[in-house]
Amino acid sequence: MRFHDIATIGGSFREKIAPGAFTASLKRNDIIALLDHDTGRATERLRARPGGAFSA
Repeated sequence: MRFHDIATIGGSFREKIAPGAFTASLKRNDIIALLDHDTGRATERLRARPGGAFSA
């Protein structure tokens, strides 16, 4: 998936990711993947280690 591409999700929902959409998350060094945009349903969490590398 590239920026500006439109993804059809479940046949009824369309989503387009804009450039810069992840900038704030990457600066926070704490990235959480959510199921259906629900903060109570985290599927993955990545935190930066010293030096900037991410680990699960």
